[in-house]
Amino acid sequence: MGADTLTPDRALIRLRQLAKEERAAVMVGDTDALCQIASLLTPVIEAINNNGIPTSSDAEALFDEVLAVHHEAEALLMNRMAIVSERLKQCATARKMSSAYLKRARRRRIIDGI
Repeated sequence: MGADTLTPDRALIRLRQLAKEERAAVMVGDTDALCQIASLLTPVIEAINNNGIPTSSDAEALFDEVLAVHHEAEALLMNRMAIVSERLKQCATARKMSSAYLKRARRRRIIDGI
């Protein structure tokens, strides 16, 4: 459903639905779902921007809810990135150690005449 087919009311309903799905994905740590939800948000946000941003108290509460869940998702993703970064550093260290060991083993074989 593209931005041009979403009415303002339908866009808000869809935004509320995506916020609930995003919160559920954060709760279980589903980063793949977060990426899919992010791609689905674009047409909804475009529809809201194209039709005028609603100013009702319900819409404002929804926007606050969306902002809060985005912050939760960002925190989860930042945490996951830190974990991946640490694991990559461990892999790099292991690779360097393996390389040094292989070089030392080759030198010994050369010295021993093997």
